[in-house]
Amino acid sequence: MLINLMDYIAKDYGMGVKNGVVINEFEYSEMNEFVSSAAEYEQLISEAGLFDETMNIHVSILELKSLIQAKANQAEVAQIADEIKLKILGLNLVALAPNEWPNLERG
Repeated sequence: MLINLMDYIAKDYGMGVKNGVVINEFEYSEMNEFVSSAAEYEQLISEAGLFDETMNIHVSILELKSLIQAKANQAEVAQIADEIKLKILGLNLVALAPNEWPNLERG
């Protein structure tokens, strides 16, 4: 879920904020909700011992939250969100493709 939230924020933040101004209140509100949810997920995952403290994912999420609250530009928000997503993907906790591809002959 955390990966999905980072992906969504990186791609859709610009639909809520442009040039430091909220252009769509619903989208901007959603970004704030998503980054708050991301912080909660990160805490749960960290408590489970799945994140190495040296990865600074917590710090990065706080930075992302601060950028969103400051209505920073799309590129800055997307960069941090993508960095967080890549750090998490680098842990190989989530399969990106099935172990066995579907057999079209079997249906």
